[in-house]
Amino acid sequence: MGMATMRLVDFVTGELGWTLAVVNGGNVGKKGEIREQQVVFRSPHPMNLVAGHLLIELRSSGYIEVVGDAKGDSVDSVENMLLELGVERQEDDPDFCDRLFKAPKGFFRSCGEKGDNNLGDLTAKVCDMVVEGMPGWTLVTLNGGNFGKSGMLREQQLIFRQDNHPMAANSHLVLELRGAGFVEICGKDVGGIHNTLTE
Repeated sequence: MGMATMRLVDFVTGELGWTLAVVNGGNVGKKGEIREQQVVFRSPHPMNLVAGHLLIELRSSGYIEVVGDAKGDSVDSVENMLLELGVERQEDDPDFCDRLFKAPKGFFRSCGEKGDNNLGDLTAKVCDMVVEGMPGWTLVTLNGGNFGKSGMLREQQLIFRQDNHPMAANSHLVLELRGAGFVEICGKDVGGIHNTLTE
């Protein structure tokens, strides 16, 4: 789904000039076996004809997929960053992604039946890693979902754009609201935001 999404984004933004606004997905079907993805665009802007896009998909099953555009070396840059985190490059499948990585044991963590996991923390870390290590790249949207037999596996798609936004390198904060009755705060504690939110 990530590769198909990014090919659509590349065409609608790079060829038609529309702006990527939101990516939203979920599962449908009797057992949630059918994946669907909604990609929302805003009306055309000339910047889109030159701005590249990049998708990093974190999968709690132990894999990370990267899909980039053909306009630059963004995929190579992300590969170098991910290798520093200890992931291992796998054989790529060009039908699904430009780069495939296997995460080491303990990279993705979860426990219990109330959704406890570290995906929010990893999301904030990867976002900051990209915007700090690749000047000019900005997180545009993200999309999360569950998969697997019991829906206990998580995935998160992070989509970045090379738009040279003035706030591009700012740190990210991820707030996860869980129906199990708690809120998870992830990301750097910029300006004491963690305490401010817990008060």
